[in-house]
Amino acid sequence: MPTKISKTYVPSTKEKYMCAKHKAYFRKALVEWKNELIEQNNRIIFDNDDDKNRAKNMGIINLNKKYSLNEIISGDSIFCATGITSGDLVKGISVDGKTFTSETLVTHKSENIKENISKTYDIE
Repeated sequence: MPTKISKTYVPSTKEKYMCAKHKAYFRKALVEWKNELIEQNNRIIFDNDDDKNRAKNMGIINLNKKYSLNEIISGDSIFCATGITSGDLVKGISVDGKTFTSETLVTHKSENIKENISKTYDIE
């Protein structure tokens, strides 16, 4: 059972180093930081005037707004990404003797599909 801590809890030097309360505190801090990074990463950044003008021509008025996926993509969409190196979404290509394996993420909005497909190929 996870250790519960109050919202105002701060680790103390009087407590045993990395006790259950410390671990719960740092786990909570890391999850909050991760969520913050994900939110920041999901925002489109317009770095220069060309990007800003293109956005305005596409109907984007508020350049500082964090748009949801449904606001960015209206209607149906299909997305595929094959990994060359391993990352958060897919594994990179791996070679084993005379074969290699690749992994591809496939999404299809209207069919509610989000699937990782792994395929092994002969090198020769």
